[in-house]
Amino acid sequence: MSIDARLIMLSTALLLTAAAPAADAEDFAIPFQKSIDADGPLQLTIVNVAGRVQVEPSADGLLTIEAVKHVTAADQREADSVAAGMEIEITALEKHYTIRPTYPGGDGDRSDSFWQKLLGKSGGPACGAVDIAVSAPADCTVDITCQSGDITVDGLEGAVTVSAASADVAVGGVFGGVTVTTASGDVDVRTVEGPVAVTAESGDIGCHRLTGPVDIRNQSGRTICEDVAGDISILQPGGRVELTQISGDVRIKAGTSRIRVDQQSGALTITAESGDIDIKTYLDSDKDFLVETASGSITFAVPPSASGSVRMETGSGKLDTELPLTFDVFEKTRITGDFGDGGPKISLSTLSGNIKLGEYR
Repeated sequence: MSIDARLIMLSTALLLTAAAPAADAEDFAIPFQKSIDADGPLQLTIVNVAGRVQVEPSADGLLTIEAVKHVTAADQREADSVAAGMEIEITALEKHYTIRPTYPGGDGDRSDSFWQKLLGKSGGPACGAVDIAVSAPADCTVDITCQSGDITVDGLEGAVTVSAASADVAVGGVFGGVTVTTASGDVDVRTVEGPVAVTAESGDIGCHRLTGPVDIRNQSGRTICEDVAGDISILQPGGRVELTQISGDVRIKAGTSRIRVDQQSGALTITAESGDIDIKTYLDSDKDFLVETASGSITFAVPPSASGSVRMETGSGKLDTELPLTFDVFEKTRITGDFGDGGPKISLSTLSGNIKLGEYR
């Protein structure tokens, strides 16, 4: 082995050792608390790099901020020194409060180490995540931005906006609108009165017991909506879509997705590139019903007493109906006809797959 190769191996080993945490380092949690007498409706902004964020209504009407600073250090004295430089910055502009952890430029009062002398780099302690728990007046609005860490908001009357790079987000018991944007992580929204909008690059989305319109854009993952009284719009290139107990118009544009809808009232429009589609609906709407997929089977079930006119068409597959139809066209790949008396128009089509018009059981 050449001298240059040996020098490269030695330098690499030294760098890896310097990057590794000290063997005697410990994790410390340093608490912080502050209460503010803030009257009237507030606007609350929280900006956090890393760590959990929780917001809930206060019982006493105060704005209370509790935080835990996580530090990796050799001992408590060193941890306290570093934590002192990790400030919880709280600024106020009239009724708008901003909470933002800041990190120190240095590393406390640690003496020079062997690695500092050898490599010109401090081997000192590390600043970690800051967990933030806020209790605020219930009528406040909340805007949270977080790079990494789970986010929970519960029991507020104002609107909630969350933006996260990597986080699981849970919002519940909110009487204002909810807007969530996340690159990675699951989103769960429950018991909300007001519009809900969720955009996710990767993760599962759950919406339960909502009153108001719902707009979902999910790049990949599973989307579940249950007990929603309001129109739903979903854009989902891939994954799975499951809607149950829906009272409102449904519009879904999907790529490769398995779609299941159980609808109590409202119309629906579904277009997909591929994947099976299973629909149960009461046909409780004067609007048209449209279901199209390039590749996949369609099952469309309605109550036996329902009325409507239907068109079913497949490029390659079977057509079947459990309802007594008055046929206008009866061909191997195309059927049109009426059932009951009046009712909306129904269009079901696939280029490759079976189509079945069934009874809602």
